[in-house]
Amino acid sequence: MTALITRSVCHGLTSYRADSVFSAYTENLSDAVKAPLPAALDIDSVSAPSAVVADAQRFSAILPERSSFKSAQIVETMKTSKTGTSRMVISIQPIQSSPEGVLRVRETHSPDFYVDREMQGLVQLKSKINSSRSENRSVYVTQALTIKASEWREGGDVSFVTESANTPGQDKPIHFGLNCKVGPAVNANILNSGLPDQARLLDCTRLNGDSAKGYYIEALGYFLPTHEEGKSFGTSDTTVDSVTIER
Repeated sequence: MTALITRSVCHGLTSYRADSVFSAYTENLSDAVKAPLPAALDIDSVSAPSAVVADAQRFSAILPERSSFKSAQIVETMKTSKTGTSRMVISIQPIQSSPEGVLRVRETHSPDFYVDREMQGLVQLKSKINSSRSENRSVYVTQALTIKASEWREGGDVSFVTESANTPGQDKPIHFGLNCKVGPAVNANILNSGLPDQARLLDCTRLNGDSAKGYYIEALGYFLPTHEEGKSFGTSDTTVDSVTIER
């Protein structure tokens, strides 16, 4: 299964986008023909290794303190050169039973297709595709995290690489990485009037050479890509239609 965070399946900043999602979908259908289906897993039924969680917490400690909120919803429109225009609803909620700073993010593409992620700052801890059209029943879990740079200041660099595997383990480990140049802080309401406080511009490159530019929304502790370029999905631009935050 592919895992790049073109707002796709396994890794997320996001961005993890449609090309990766449907590639994963078709790969899983092919696998389903070859072997009996395992029992479906819920994302909460699998835990990330404690060492990975601890490393993610140390890495996210460089980020600005997130505001206190119960839940948030972002509705966005994405225009992609190869696949046209689509809409996605992003639901964000702090997980009270998890270590401080961990978020549950749900990206809803349609009523019967959505992706759940567990995020610690910029790092995805695990993810799960949920679709009536897919035979995928696995949870992807980050098994190793390597931090390469952590300077949260204008002109600084933040860089990391993760290795993930699906549970139950059927596929090869997947490596994902981001190398981001930290830009200036701006008012978050330049993206949408419903976003409070500041956002930090990030200019990132993925391990495969794809690029993602966007803003880390400090109040929500969430990275929102606004412009992406990739070999498989072309050029993508995202705008925020609405924001709802429950305090």
